[in-house]
Amino acid sequence: MKFIKILFLWLLILFVSCGGYEQVITEDGSVYEVKGNKIKSNGDDITETLSYDEREKIKNLVSQKKQAKKEAEKLKKELEEKKERQEEIEKEAQEKQKALEDKKEALEDKLKAKKEFRENYIELKKKYDKEHKIYKKLKRKGELSPNDIIDWEEKLNKLKSEVEEARNELEKFD
Repeated sequence: MKFIKILFLWLLILFVSCGGYEQVITEDGSVYEVKGNKIKSNGDDITETLSYDEREKIKNLVSQKKQAKKEAEKLKKELEEKKERQEEIEKEAQEKQKALEDKKEALEDKLKAKKEFRENYIELKKKYDKEHKIYKKLKRKGELSPNDIIDWEEKLNKLKSEVEEARNELEKFD
C-alpha cells in the first residue's frame, strides 16, 4: 500500500513538472518550449529577443496543438465508446446465436424422437394387423379351441393397447 502511494506521488510530480510546458516546431524548423509566457530555445529563455509577431505565432501554434490534442482525445474517447458498443453488440449476437443453436438442437432432438415413436407405432401396428389377420383366418377355419380364442383375444388386446400407447406418444409431438 505504501509503495502505491509513493508511486502515485511520483507520477503526480512527474506529470506536474512535464505537463507545464509545450514544445512546438515552427514552419522554419525551429523548436521552442513554451511555459506560461516564457519561450525557450535550446534551454535558453528567448522571450524578450523575439518580436511580438513571432511570440504570437508561437503561442498560436501552442494553442493549435492543445486544440488538436483535445480533439484527438475526444475522438479517441468516441472510438473507445463505439468499440465498447460494438463489443456489446457482438456479445449479444453471440448469445442470440447460441440460443438459436440450442433451439435448433432441441428441434432436431424432437424430430428424432418423433421419428422413433412413429417407427415404433408403425411396427406395432403391423404386428397387430398381422396377428389379427392370423387370428381371423384360424377362427374362420375353425381351428381354434375356446381356450385358444381366449389366449388370442388376450394377446390381441395387449397388442392393441401397445398400439394405442404408441399412437398417444406420437400425438404428443403434434
